[in-house]
Amino acid sequence: MTVLLREGTALFDRGKFMEAREVLEDVLAVQPAQPDATRILEQANDKLEQREQIEKLLAEGEISLKHGKIELAAAAYRRVLTMDPENRDAQRGVKRAEKSKSGLPTSGHITPRPVPRAPSGKKTLWLILGFVALGCVVLAVILFLPKHGAAPLSDGAAGAGNDSAEPAAVTRNDSPGEKKGAGSPVPLSPGKAHEGASGAAPAVDMKGLKEMVSSAREEMLGEKKKTGGRAATGPLFNEALSFEREGDRGRRSENREALQGARDSYLQARDGYLKVNEEAARVSGLRKDAEARSAEMLQAKQGVPGSDAEKRGNAKYRTAVDAENGGRGLFGSQDYAAARDAFVRAGSLYADAGNEIRASSANAKSSQSVADNKAAEKKEPVKNEKDEREASLRQTLESYKKSFEEGDIQTFAALRNLTPEAAKSSEGFFKSTENRSMTIGPIVLQPDMVHARAELVQKFRTDADQTIPVEVVLELVGGRWSITSFSRK
Repeated sequence: MTVLLREGTALFDRGKFMEAREVLEDVLAVQPAQPDATRILEQANDKLEQREQIEKLLAEGEISLKHGKIELAAAAYRRVLTMDPENRDAQRGVKRAEKSKSGLPTSGHITPRPVPRAPSGKKTLWLILGFVALGCVVLAVILFLPKHGAAPLSDGAAGAGNDSAEPAAVTRNDSPGEKKGAGSPVPLSPGKAHEGASGAAPAVDMKGLKEMVSSAREEMLGEKKKTGGRAATGPLFNEALSFEREGDRGRRSENREALQGARDSYLQARDGYLKVNEEAARVSGLRKDAEARSAEMLQAKQGVPGSDAEKRGNAKYRTAVDAENGGRGLFGSQDYAAARDAFVRAGSLYADAGNEIRASSANAKSSQSVADNKAAEKKEPVKNEKDEREASLRQTLESYKKSFEEGDIQTFAALRNLTPEAAKSSEGFFKSTENRSMTIGPIVLQPDMVHARAELVQKFRTDADQTIPVEVVLELVGGRWSITSFSRK
């Protein structure tokens, strides 16, 4: 943008206000708040407006001088000199007006001379009629001569007078120095064709064609502004910029064919910038999707239990780490689709690794429990069946207490025979509480030796410390005690 701003400023300093305005508009299309571009563009517009006003005043002075309105002509030229004291056309115009006042001939123009005293008789009458006829001719030329002369219709449209006929095409030449009829054909709308035996229709002027070019350019700049310059080095953007430059070159021409080409180039540039915006939206969507999958993967990774050594010893965990690192690299290179797939794979592997580590931990604890039981049996042989049942009952309650305090959901769920849904709810309880402890109260073995009751006191902290006394009912099934009922006291 800095290069374009310098170019626009240089063109303004050289007096090329139209070219400067086009370059500065390109700058503001990408950076609407650029202060220097805004200021110089306003100055260029002021200069162009002044130039247009000067041209109108010069034309007004010339017409007034041709028709003998010396004071009006002089006033028009002097107004030009107030805006541009060095304007040579205005300086010459003032001199010509002064010469006309003094009766001297002006360069290349007819100055009305004092009318001689009219003779009497027929000669006087003929002189009056002659002046009247001359005045009518001049008036007719001024009032009825079209601004742009019409050229003959092309051969295919000659003689058209039917309402259902195709729109006529005419050729004309608006460039000075070219041969008559050398312009390219421009279609006319049916509403502008005049019906008649000759089938002649007025030519489309350059003003309408220039308006079409300006309209196409505005559409193109609107799409370019939406890009925000975010893809200024991409191939799609560069291709659209190339068409825009072609349009800028043709827009400065006064040749009809060049103007038509400029309009086509602007429309192609507009479509190119539209593709840039569509591609940017697609890439943005892929990036957001990849970021969402990355967040899910990290959540799965954080849910893997165990020590670092246990994690490193799990093959799926190691593979998940490799997939995660690969996804990070792909994301950095903006290959968002491949990065998303890598994050999804890593998340799945982390989840599998967590399940394997949890299962391995539960098996290890179960084996340790069996070993502890055997050791206890060796240390203190059970005297009788009742003592044996009471000992195993207390051991079960001690395991239940330990699983509650440590948040061991596997052991906790097994001792209470929880369903998967209930186990998941208990896991949420463990995550939301802290400082958990349990006190085992009186244990009563029923006479049938397969049922028992025990009183427990659970303590934990959420927002505040809580103490909840509970009563559990246990049953011996297959040589193993399990909690069958749980209620608050």
